[in-house]
Amino acid sequence: MNKCLFSISDLNRLDIILILKYSFFFEKRRNHNILSNTRLLIFLDSSSTRTRLSTEIAINELGGKPIVMFNHDSQLYKGEGIIEATSVISSYFDFVLFRTSDAYRTNVFKKKGNSIFINLLDPSEHPCQVISDLFTIIKHNTYFNDIVISWVGRNNNMFRSWLLISEIFNIKFCYFLPTKECVRNVFTKKFLLNNSSVIMTDSWNIIGEVTNDNFSELKIRLKHINRKHSFLFMHCLPANIGKEVDNKTLYYKNSIVFKQSYNKITTIKGIIYFYFKTIAYNSRPCVI
Repeated sequence: MNKCLFSISDLNRLDIILILKYSFFFEKRRNHNILSNTRLLIFLDSSSTRTRLSTEIAINELGGKPIVMFNHDSQLYKGEGIIEATSVISSYFDFVLFRTSDAYRTNVFKKKGNSIFINLLDPSEHPCQVISDLFTIIKHNTYFNDIVISWVGRNNNMFRSWLLISEIFNIKFCYFLPTKECVRNVFTKKFLLNNSSVIMTDSWNIIGEVTNDNFSELKIRLKHINRKHSFLFMHCLPANIGKEVDNKTLYYKNSIVFKQSYNKITTIKGIIYFYFKTIAYNSRPCVI
């Protein structure tokens, strides 16, 4: 059993199913005392609203008292090496939940750390968000084997995590990427906007990247979507209204972006509990 959730590939189908089952359990039963004797660090080296708040709420409702540290509060900000910092942090904490704009840092924690490590976000992947989004889709579509999930956006961490989880569950995952980030798009944007069960996008700004490129070919407008068929619109937020999506789409009746955001609380509980049970008791976790 891998002690790290660095990538969706660190989990198999059964692992994710268990996490989803735990998430549904915690959705109905908010408060527990599971983490009362567990040391947990939430480390953030970039600004965060939903990730920080949902993770803090989740840990508190599981009985934990997380310490939140920002990069500028640490010696890393002043030049301390990540390998040395990893050794110290791992000796202090049972869980390290890390959000970073530097994938090298997550790689060091994965290889050198002794704590249970959960990648809250880095430039390579966004595993917790994608598990949460799958949870949200299941809540709206009990059977997701027959739905088509379409990504209209950049080749970013969300996209890469969705590619991996769709392979694990054999989900029909289609995409339209910028011309400069894709050899060839199999589907046109118009086709996806008119034939998808779930339409997803994300900010054009990739964490850790500086670019002035215009990706207007990706913009989703409500007038281009076939509203005669049932679809869901998802965006992990924050949204840049007028860029990747227009205001009408974001606030359309089929948009579930705020439900999607809220579900991060219960799914991070499911993820933490999965690793807590698996690692702490050195056994496969049982369904609650």
